[in-house]
Amino acid sequence: MMGYNSGYYNTGSDNTFIGYESGKANTSGAHNVYLGSKSGDNTSNSIHQICIGANSGGTGGNYNVMVGGYSGNDTNGNENTFIGTSAGYSNTSGSRNVFLGRSAGWFQTTAVNNTMVGMEAGKTNTASNNTFFGYQSGYFNTSGTGNTNVGYQAGYSQTSNTNN
Repeated sequence: MMGYNSGYYNTGSDNTFIGYESGKANTSGAHNVYLGSKSGDNTSNSIHQICIGANSGGTGGNYNVMVGGYSGNDTNGNENTFIGTSAGYSNTSGSRNVFLGRSAGWFQTTAVNNTMVGMEAGKTNTASNNTFFGYQSGYFNTSGTGNTNVGYQAGYSQTSNTNN
């Protein structure tokens, strides 16, 4: 542990906390890596989490990888990969999602099994089982499930379409 208040409440084992208040609330969590100011600062009992970047990591969850400032900011879900500034920012309990790119999957909270690659891909998505590749692909999708959009702004205005 390195940094002011880094791992302040830590009683868990095999953790690495580097940065101001990184891993601060961790109590029983184990096998975590938090690098960056306030990374994983609100998690208490997570296991096998990797959070790299200021304010990355949310309130819990297990087996998540979050890289980039504010990535997975509210996350308590499991088995997610968020890479890019603010990727998966609002995710609360959503699990098994992959968001790559700045603000990809930003507003998603509880959806599962999504893959969104590209800046702002699926930014307002709140539905499950979607695949969006490309800049702003599936941007306004809110309730449509089972969709695959590939390319620059593909399915940009789509809101509730299913299985496209």
